[in-house]
Amino acid sequence: MEIRKTQRQDWEAVLGVYEEAKRYFRKEGICQWQDGYPDRESLEKDCRDGISYVVEEEGQVIATAAVSFGRDKSYDAIYEGNWISREKEYGIVHRIAVLEKKKGQGIAGRILQWAEEMCCSLGARYIRIDTHEDNISMQRLLEKSGYQRCGIIYLEDGSGRAAFEKEIGRGSVSKKYCKNSRNMLI
Repeated sequence: MEIRKTQRQDWEAVLGVYEEAKRYFRKEGICQWQDGYPDRESLEKDCRDGISYVVEEEGQVIATAAVSFGRDKSYDAIYEGNWISREKEYGIVHRIAVLEKKKGQGIAGRILQWAEEMCCSLGARYIRIDTHEDNISMQRLLEKSGYQRCGIIYLEDGSGRAAFEKEIGRGSVSKKYCKNSRNMLI
């Protein structure tokens, strides 16, 4: 398996991964991603911004995520808790999705590890992610991966999300995390 930047020829496969995730959420009674988002427009923006990545296995896109370093204004205000850090810039992970047939193989966890490595190489000391309150499997993965639940953030549409953060810099991770590899075999 390899994680690499999303290319134009990957778009239909990524949209397919999103659609599978939407069906899964609907089946599980989770209202996350039930309003059409993420869609082609959000994927195109992620690609323009250079933050869209795919996991490829034997020539097939099996998972996707958006990973960046900087600031996310959705994280400016947090309720019912506090961020661990007061950093103005941090790693950010959004839109992790894995094909249904590949779930349970640790792929989402490997994406998180890769995102931590990549963000650390860009100078991040912390990484943040949010998920729907009903997305218990993602919350379990985040906690298992060392993320701390910090509180609730609100998106532009007013919907709340459980917010998590993890320290990844200054000795909190092994030196291998701070390599400068953008494509990585996992």
